[in-house]
Formats: sequence, C-alpha cells, structure tokens
Amino acid sequence: MSQLILPAVVLAAEGTAVTMRMVRASMLEQLNQEFVRTLRAKGLPEWQIVGRHVLRNALIPVISLTGLRLGWIVGYTLIVETIFQWPGVGFLLVDSVLRRDYPVAQFFALLLVFFVVSANWLAEIGYGLANPRIRRA
Repeated sequence: MSQLILPAVVLAAEGTAVTMRMVRASMLEQLNQEFVRTLRAKGLPEWQIVGRHVLRNALIPVISLTGLRLGWIVGYTLIVETIFQWPGVGFLLVDSVLRRDYPVAQFFALLLVFFVVSANWLAEIGYGLANPRIRRA
C-alpha cells in the first residue's frame, strides 16, 4: 500500500493546483456579478450567498476543466507507469506499438478513446446538476 502514495501524489499534484486556481478565478468573477449585490441587499447571510448561489455558477468552468482533466490523467498514467516501472495499460499500449502488434494497440487506443468520451459525457451530466437551467436548454 505504501508504494501507491508517491504515484498518487504525482498524478494529483498538477491537477489539484490547476483546479484550485480555476475555482478561485471563477468564484472571484461570480462575486462581482449583479445578482450577488442583489442577494446581499436582500439580507442573505454571506455563507448562503457563496455556498448556494455563487458556487453553483462558478462550478460550470470547473466541470469543463474536470472533464478534460480525466482524459489527461490517462495520458499521465503512462508517464507514471514508465517512471515507477509498473506494467500497466499505458506501458502495454506503447510496447504493442513498438512491437507492431496492431490489434492490441488498436484495442487499447479504442479503450482510451472510450474513457475520454465517457469523461466528457459525465461532464455534460455535471452541467445539468450544477445549473438546472442548462438541463432545460
């Protein structure tokens, strides 16, 4: 179990930093909108404004980024498998291309494409959960 700590940190570090910066920028952008001023004028507590209204609107770009990042993580696992000398799907894909084993390479390439398409589909579902107006449109 301890051998999984360093690869997990390697895969999560870059993505976490980018996602946190996106959340911060999106939250700051939403806090300057007119509806936030209106909610404050109505007398709503700040935690309710930020938690219920601003965060839901700020999640839309973050969901887009997350859908893309899930596809990128598949590519990063190839690098992690190479660095840590783990035999995995990425290593098998590169090995099959180098050995010119095309059926195996095509299968794993198709598997990666399926994973990326599924990640984007999950992001579309996330849009509807974060903002119900998108679901109706």
